[in-house]
Amino acid sequence: MPATAARTFTLPRSFRLFTALYFVALLSLLPVAFVGNQNISTREAILVWSGFALLMSWGFLEINATRVTLDTSGVAIYQCFGRWLRFRWSDIEDLDCSPRVISIAVRGLKGRVKLFLGARGYSLESFDELQDAIAEQAMPRLLEAWNRVALPVVYTYPGLTRGEILGYLVAVAAVSLWPLVFAIAVTGFVVAKLMFAMLSLGLLSPFFLRDWRRAHGAVRLAPDHVERISRRNLMLPWKAITELIISDPAASGFGWIHLVADDGRRIRIPRSSRECGAIRHILSQKIGVGEDYDREQW
Repeated sequence: MPATAARTFTLPRSFRLFTALYFVALLSLLPVAFVGNQNISTREAILVWSGFALLMSWGFLEINATRVTLDTSGVAIYQCFGRWLRFRWSDIEDLDCSPRVISIAVRGLKGRVKLFLGARGYSLESFDELQDAIAEQAMPRLLEAWNRVALPVVYTYPGLTRGEILGYLVAVAAVSLWPLVFAIAVTGFVVAKLMFAMLSLGLLSPFFLRDWRRAHGAVRLAPDHVERISRRNLMLPWKAITELIISDPAASGFGWIHLVADDGRRIRIPRSSRECGAIRHILSQKIGVGEDYDREQW
């Protein structure tokens, strides 16, 4: 990027226009649902319509305010109601890029900043150019630092991200709603209601435990092997690894790094690690195969 260049990346204009027309159509059709309905008073109908209007206005403002600006000093990420994040190029401590994700570790911030290539137009335009511009500024300095890393080195997994925890809380709230509705609608059957609630929450437990176990542990990169340090340690010689797969998230999360050996054994490293870029760089130097990209399956 030239020294005097400054660029702003926003959501596609066509997507913003479609969203505006969609919201207007919904707000126009909503009063039709109230016509002739004797169970809803005019005041209640106005309150419901106003609630939908406020919610849609917030969504429209969020879509139009979201943008990323790059200039000579650094990166600025803007969202609705004045929420924004700005950091200098020198504050970038790690960068991890793939076809659908730009993930940045910034000095002073816990976790990583993620820019995501969403589906159906919901992504910054042009995502490829944004990724290239950030990499052009940050990568030369980061490569120098990564090349100075002496093996062996241990990188600790970061645990579940805030987005993943929030997702499970929303899921718990959703599955708990059915027992609540059942309890209000049907009297008695206390034991059955409790069993139904426990069963609903129990359905989420295997997924939560799976993700918790995956996100806790560490990886040790040595001169002749890579080792997963967790409840079940696993060591793979570099020469035994036949696949290096970078998986992008379907929606939430950051994705994973998959190391697959010739005998089928696998090490999974979370890309939410603050040192993910450094890990990928070392792996690319040690493994005799190139990176393949895939999409993470739930």
